[in-house]
Order: sequence, then C-alpha cells, then structure tokens
Amino acid sequence: MNTFLKIATFSILISAPVVAHAQGSLKPPAAPAPTQKSLQEIWEKIEDLSEQNDHLKTEIDKLSESHNHQSNYLAALFQDQLPWENTLVDDEREAGLYSSLAFNSLGHPAISYLRFTRGDLYFAQFDGSEWTKTLVDPQNAGFHCSLAFNSNDQPAISYLENINKDLKYAEFNGSEWVRTRVDSEGNVGSFTSLKFSPNGAPAIAYLDTDSRRIKFAQRLRSVWETSFVEPKVEATGNPSFAFSPSGIPTIAYVDSISSTLRYAQYDGNKWIVDEILTAHPQSAASLAFGPNGKATIAVSEGTTEQLILTNPEALTANSMTVDSLDGSGPDISLVFDPYGHPSIAYTHSGTKSLRFARYDGSEWNIKTVYTSDESTIFYASLAYDLDGQPAISYYERTEGDLYLAWRKIPTKNRVPVVIRPPLQRQ
Repeated sequence: MNTFLKIATFSILISAPVVAHAQGSLKPPAAPAPTQKSLQEIWEKIEDLSEQNDHLKTEIDKLSESHNHQSNYLAALFQDQLPWENTLVDDEREAGLYSSLAFNSLGHPAISYLRFTRGDLYFAQFDGSEWTKTLVDPQNAGFHCSLAFNSNDQPAISYLENINKDLKYAEFNGSEWVRTRVDSEGNVGSFTSLKFSPNGAPAIAYLDTDSRRIKFAQRLRSVWETSFVEPKVEATGNPSFAFSPSGIPTIAYVDSISSTLRYAQYDGNKWIVDEILTAHPQSAASLAFGPNGKATIAVSEGTTEQLILTNPEALTANSMTVDSLDGSGPDISLVFDPYGHPSIAYTHSGTKSLRFARYDGSEWNIKTVYTSDESTIFYASLAYDLDGQPAISYYERTEGDLYLAWRKIPTKNRVPVVIRPPLQRQ
C-alpha cells in the first residue's frame, strides 16, 4: 500500500502536463528611436559641460598664477637681499635721456628715451633674452617722453618734438608707430606725463613753456582736446599725472612762484586745486594712488630739501620724511608695489648715486642701487615686474648710456607658472 502510493504519486507528478503562466515575451522591448530634439538636447548638454570645464580651467590657471607670484614674493623676502642687476640697454652716445620704464602684460620691461646726439625718439623692449631697439620718431623728437601700455598691450609714448616745439603722441598699432601732433599752440610739450583712463583713452599732462602753465590733453572720440589746469599759476615743470581708481584725472606739480606743492583734480567741468605744502622750487613731484584709493605724492621739501611723502587728501597735513636729498636733482619716481607698499626711485647728487626707498609699514628701507665715480645719474623711472620686484631705468652721464637696474628673482628660485591642459572627456 505504501509502496503503491509512493509510486503512483511519483507517476502523476511526472506525467502531469505543465501549465504555462501568462508572463509575456522574455525579449526586452526595442528602445525608442532617437528624435532630432533628443539629439540636440544631448549636444547642448555636452557643450554646457565643455564651457563649464573651460571656465574651471581658467579659474584654476588664475589661482595657480596668483599663488606662484605670491610664492616668488615670499621667496624674495626670505633672501637677505636680492642683488640689483645693472644692465646696459643702449650704449649709443648720449642715449637714455628722459628714460621712461613700463612692463607689458608678459612681464617684459620696455623703455622710451632720447638719443640726444641725433635727436631721435627710441623704444627699447626686452623679450626675455635680448633687447630690441626701435626708432619711433627721427624728427629731433623724444624730449621729455613718457611711456605707457594701452588696453591692447601696445606701447604708446608722449613727447616733445623739438623742431616745432609741439606735443606729440606715438602709438604702436601692432605693425608700425602712428604719430599724432596733439598740441602746437606755442612752445608746448615739455615734461609730459602719459596715462590711460579706465576706458582706455590716453591723456597727457605737460608744460606750456611759453606761459609756464600746466596743460592737460585727452583724446575723446579720436579727437584731442587741450586745456590749462591753472591759467594764472606758473609751474616749475615735471607735472605728475594719474587717474584715480574712480577715473578722475589728477595732477601734482610745484608752483615756482610760491614754492608750493599743488594737487589738482578734475571734477568733470573744472580743475579743483589745493596747496599742500612748501616745496623746493626746482623739485619735481611724483603722484601715485595707494591700495586705499588715496593719492600720495613724493616731493622735495622746500626748506630742508628732504624727500618727503605726503597724502594730499588727508584732512590735516600727513607727511613723512624719506631721505635727505643733499642737493638732489628733480628725478623722483613713486610707485606702489603690488602689495601696497610705497617705494621711490630717486637720484642723489651728493653721493652721485641712484637710490631706492621702500616703506615696509614701519620704516623706510633705503638702498643704493648704483654709484657713479665721475658723474651723476639722471632720469630715474621706477616700475614693478610680475613677481613684485622693482626695476629702474636711468641715464648714466659719464659714458652717456641707458641702463636698467632690475632686482630680479633668480631663475633657479622662481616658481614656474603651470599652464594645465584642458580636462579630457572619458
């Protein structure tokens, strides 16, 4: 019985038909055919990701470059003293008068200057390995020149053409120098000071030699307009011009009659002029704006012939003594370094030397950059490179040569700027 039952049960299970459950086909359904709209959405998404990737790369490169410049500056601070390298730029006889120094966006120095023997305006630029010197204007020109780079990173120079006693302006357009006569009313164009406004327009402060008045020229809609700053005040010369951070034209200069330092600001309709302090009648003023947006002026004080730094926008007199000039000439060049510290390059007649003074927040550190055994130094012009290091162009009268003194960070100590390739899509 039990045996039968077990066998029968087994037989029934084996012989019973298999009932299929309704569950549909096991083959997956076909994917929907792509439409033009879906393909377009995919490509737009890829383009968005590509733009985001490019933007991130740009930001990373900026941060990397900023970090490297900061590292170079800190490296310089921890070296006892970086040496000044004095390089001969032009040894043509009487080359280098009225030198004006500026750096382009690549960090290469450039200098405008006069070759006095022939009366030619020259432009010299260093490309990282050698200096190239170019004739800009051969018409007995180049006196009292001033150099600046425009928004396209092309050089421009204001200067006096000595034959006609006119103010001229030369700008490089990428292939050649284009020269323009800006002011030809009498004997004009001495002691030019060139700057570009925040919107990229050139402007020049200069001296009308006939009247001894300071004039101002600016190019508006391709037309140069000129005007007097103070029609009744005689100036020594050497006006120093700068745009404020908000784009206001400002000029510092010395009144030769009252021997006072004057500070002029243009309010859009007229010049507002303040007397700041007593100044040496033969002194030049040098104007710059600090990181706080306030104007600062370096000038030779009138009674003691001290080189002083003053803030004309302070409610009360706010000046500090930098150095004793000891009968120095008028060559003073004030610049704020990239870290907000005022620094001055100036010639010191008593010791026949070129000096550099930098304020570290508590005191002035003064160094002798170059000393001449037989003659004096003229036409000092100060600028900073991309690593925050100073450079000074100057004229050495003994041999009549143009030099550049540059406190460079040695190549082996520099932190290279790393440019990363674009991120690759997987």
